[in-house]
Amino acid sequence: MTSYGTSVNEDNVQEVIESTGKNEYIVFCYDRQYLEANPEQISTLLDVETPKLESKPATFDGNISLKALQKLLGKQSATQTCDAYLTLFGNFDAYSQSLMKIITHHMQLARQIVEEQKLQSMAINVAMTNLETHNKKKQQCIQPFITNAERELNRQNNLLSSVHNDIEILRHIHVHPDIMSIMDTDKVSLLDYIDLHYIETVRKDTLLISDYLSSEINELRAMSASLDQSEKELQAHVEDNNDLHSLDTLLIDIQEIQQKAQFLRDKIKRDLHRIYGKISGLLNIPLSSLSSSSIQSVTMETSNAQSKKLFETFNHLADIHIKDYMPKLFKYEITIRQRVTELTNSKRRSIQIFTEHMNEVSTIQNDIASVPPRIEKAEDALLQFKQKYGLNDLVIVRDILFSYGALMIELVRRKEYTHLLRNNADLLSDLMSTYRNEEEKRREYFRHKIMRSLPFKLKIADTPSSQCEINTRHTTEPITITMQKQDIIDFISLLRQVYSPVPSPINRPSYSVFNAKPLESSNKSVLSSRMFGKLGDQEENKFLGLLDTMLKDLNNLKLDFLKTMETTCKVL
Repeated sequence: MTSYGTSVNEDNVQEVIESTGKNEYIVFCYDRQYLEANPEQISTLLDVETPKLESKPATFDGNISLKALQKLLGKQSATQTCDAYLTLFGNFDAYSQSLMKIITHHMQLARQIVEEQKLQSMAINVAMTNLETHNKKKQQCIQPFITNAERELNRQNNLLSSVHNDIEILRHIHVHPDIMSIMDTDKVSLLDYIDLHYIETVRKDTLLISDYLSSEINELRAMSASLDQSEKELQAHVEDNNDLHSLDTLLIDIQEIQQKAQFLRDKIKRDLHRIYGKISGLLNIPLSSLSSSSIQSVTMETSNAQSKKLFETFNHLADIHIKDYMPKLFKYEITIRQRVTELTNSKRRSIQIFTEHMNEVSTIQNDIASVPPRIEKAEDALLQFKQKYGLNDLVIVRDILFSYGALMIELVRRKEYTHLLRNNADLLSDLMSTYRNEEEKRREYFRHKIMRSLPFKLKIADTPSSQCEINTRHTTEPITITMQKQDIIDFISLLRQVYSPVPSPINRPSYSVFNAKPLESSNKSVLSSRMFGKLGDQEENKFLGLLDTMLKDLNNLKLDFLKTMETTCKVL
């Protein structure tokens, strides 16, 4: 993954490789083999990745060498004494050099450990960024599905809850005699026109898809909450274990101690050069040629006053090395070793925590990856249900009720229309006949009073006036409609009692449509909300509203006709 938490794949790998400068990517590679590693493998990994420190140096006791040298003062030649001091300070130098080599190695190791832990911190942050992105995409998948699935689930549950009631209503609603008169059938109630075996099959399938959707909605909602909580807890755990500041503080402390040790090492090295210089001058041997063998070849009397004073200076300087420089340098090495040991332990813990965090990231990512296929499976199941039944699911039982109501309104409306057309046709015919009679009187007057005075005759004088004939065709309906508006009002009132919405929960029956009990009375008043409960929903409200609108149009039929006539007359 890149430092932005973006997975590197075939689509963007070329861009990642070729980007340079400020657009250059930092790429993190994760070894997935340790995601499924057992405790022994993790322990082996920790042992391999935990750096090894240099062996502890031996303690240096310069007092013995210095005391032995001091006992020999005056008993051996000056050249021998010079050689002994060179050896002593050479030992100081060699020991300090060995300590500094260990300190320097541990200093480099400390930098490496801190840098590795910083990279580990960056790597887990990158993984968390990627996880957060995927978790947000998960939410974008789950929420729309839940919204759509709940809408469909509510619809199907409402149909399941009311299908038995709908069937009972159909059972007790007889087809009006006006309609029966034009149908060659012995079916009496609306229920006789329904295939109950088909409805039972649809009901069972609806139960299955509803239970499935309900289960998926609950589980996906719980999974979404669990994933969010897991991400939140993991993020908090990552932040709690991200203590890079203390690592930097520890590294700075090691650097400061290393600088102090280097300062002592430089002093010891400088003192050795000074010893060489003093002895070179005392023995009159070029500094470049000064060695143990060259000193032994020099013939010199027992220490004179000058050499004695110089040897006393050497003793004092050696005493400082033994009591001050060497203990401090040794202590610095021990302190740095302790600090680096803390860092190695920190690295071991860091690797262990890193593997735990990455395992948790992988687990959450796998759970997130399982969401789209699960949603796709649920959507496919719903799609198959829709394709199987289309518009012929349980709603057809409800549709028959409302469609029958609409048919009643339409039949009465057509009867009212025909009646209105006939009555107004006669009225218009009488009106146009009266208007023509007036025209005939005017023409008769013109012929007898005006035409006589004209010096010529015109044929138009005897032309009869135009007349308007109003004919009402196709006004005979195929059936005689005895149905009245009150029948419609009673029917809509019945539907409103059963399907008016109330804020009560829907209880979904689980029994078969064939087990619906017959009503104790054939009186329509028993089909009440008290018996069936309030089952209305948005779809039912829509149909009730449609019937109300159709009934209102029926009641306004004559008024609308008059308004049309009035508007037309105003235009003329």
